[in-house]
Amino acid sequence: MPSLVAHSLVGAGVFIVAMPKVGTGSLFPMLWSKRREFLFFIIIANLPDFDMIMSLLLYSNGEAFHGLYSHSLFAALLLALAASLIYPMGNRWKTFLASFILMVFHDLMDFAASPNLQDPGTGIWLFFPLTERITSPLPLFFGVRHSSLEQLFSIHNLRTIGFEILIFGLIVFIIYSISKSIMMSGRIEGGEASDKCVEKDGKDANPEK
Repeated sequence: MPSLVAHSLVGAGVFIVAMPKVGTGSLFPMLWSKRREFLFFIIIANLPDFDMIMSLLLYSNGEAFHGLYSHSLFAALLLALAASLIYPMGNRWKTFLASFILMVFHDLMDFAASPNLQDPGTGIWLFFPLTERITSPLPLFFGVRHSSLEQLFSIHNLRTIGFEILIFGLIVFIIYSISKSIMMSGRIEGGEASDKCVEKDGKDANPEK
């Protein structure tokens, strides 16, 4: 599975796309101005991995029941519905859709993750209760090792997180840059249209004699 860092960066990318744009300044002031909503997206992006935390706490083994029920499309549907009811952020349908997309992204990333990009990973129970675990024959994401606390803080995981910051951080920056460009373009066009209306109104108010 990818680390919490990768999933969080995906949550940040979906947040930028889904939430109303705030200002045209730098990224971090925008995130701070919507920090509650941003935190909500980060939590939802990592929510399926709650089973790993419980596995570590109960069995001292992060893989005890990681990748099972909470990583299914059925769970994504139920959790997205619960999120839209608990914290709708002004629009329950939009919250439900964003939450569902985030958790499906999470599941697909875990589905296609492998610690070495050569062997298939452990897979997830994506179509619970219809089938058991399935895994991608073609790994696309580096996976962290999480069977024990020692593995969680291993050099392998540190390298994996560094790679994720580089790749997913770049993706988030590209998403933000495109979003900012579109917003700025809309404001410029809106301002030009407003100026034309003002100019037209001024002419109508002062007709030539």
